[in-house]
Amino acid sequence: MGVRWENVAEAKRSRFDRMGEAQKFECFLAMQAGAPYGWGEENPRASDCSGAVCMSLFAATGLLVRTTADDLFRRAFTVPNPSAGSIRAAFYVTREARPHGDRTAPAGTATHVAAFVGDNVVLNSERPVARLRRLEDVSRWHLNNGHDVVIRGLDRAALEGLARAGAVWGLDGIFSHYFDTGDGEAAPQAVARAKAPPMRTEEPRPAPAEKPADAGGGENSAGRKKYYGNSKARNALARFLLGLVSWALFGGKRRGGA
Repeated sequence: MGVRWENVAEAKRSRFDRMGEAQKFECFLAMQAGAPYGWGEENPRASDCSGAVCMSLFAATGLLVRTTADDLFRRAFTVPNPSAGSIRAAFYVTREARPHGDRTAPAGTATHVAAFVGDNVVLNSERPVARLRRLEDVSRWHLNNGHDVVIRGLDRAALEGLARAGAVWGLDGIFSHYFDTGDGEAAPQAVARAKAPPMRTEEPRPAPAEKPADAGGGENSAGRKKYYGNSKARNALARFLLGLVSWALFGGKRRGGA
C-alpha cells in the first residue's frame, strides 16, 4: 500500500502543461519547498536562492539563464510595481557597502532574492532548507540589518535577451538529468565556460545571534562552486557539546526529565 508516485507525477505534469507561464513559475517554485539549501546549485534536489528562481524561470518559459540575485535584479526583473498574478520576486538590496562573505557588497547590491508563489507568499531558499514563508517574515531580518526590500516583475523580453546571450554560469552537472535544454548534454557545459559576471554577490555571511535559522544568509555563486564546511559534522559536534554541558549541569539528567 502507498502512493503510486509515477501516477501522481503524471497528474501533476498534466496540470502543469495546461498552465500559463506565471502559474508554471509559481508551481515549480512551490515544488522546491523542503529541498535542502545548496550553495551554487540549481536542481530539484538542492538550490540556492537565485538557482531556485533561474530553474523555475526555465521550467515556466523555456528560457535558460543562470546568474546571481543581483544580476537578475538589474537585468531581468526590472518591472516596477508588478501586478498580482505576474512573475514577481522580492530582492533584498544593501543600503550601504557592507561585508558580505569574503568581499564587500557595494551599496545597492541585491544579495538575496525570494520569488512569489502567491499573494504575500514567497519561496525563501536559504539554509537549512527552502521554505514557503510570508513576505513580511522573510523581510523583517533584512530590513533590520541594512537592506531594503524591492519587489520587481519579470521583463520577459529582457529574459529572452539574456537567454540568447548565453547568460549561464556554472550549471550543475546533473542539471541535464532533470531538464532538457534542447541542445544535448554538452551544450550547458559549453555555455557554463562563458565569462562570469564581474562580481558574484551572494556570499554566505555569519548570522547574528538573533537571526532565525532560515532567515537571511543569502547564497554564493562566485564563479565556481564550493562548499563551506560539513554541516552534518558541525551539527553532530554541537549536539555532543550540548549533551556534555547538560551532563555537567544536571548530572546526566535532562532538564525536566527523570
